[in-house]
Amino acid sequence: MKVKTFKGFTLIELLVVVAIIGILGAVGTVAYNGYTKGARITAAKNTLMQISLAQSEFFSNSGFLLDKW
Repeated sequence: MKVKTFKGFTLIELLVVVAIIGILGAVGTVAYNGYTKGARITAAKNTLMQISLAQSEFFSNSGFLLDKW
């Protein structure tokens, strides 16, 4: 009599893989949020630097600063 052997994964193996994927997803999400926050901060700094340079150029050309709108 022949014994049938099943090829495939057990439930425990599949659960372990799903748990590992979940952990990697959670770590990736946290890292991605950190990167996007850093990018927003850098963009804000660059915008402020552009404003500062524009004010300096205006002062150089006109000789006075506008303190009120």
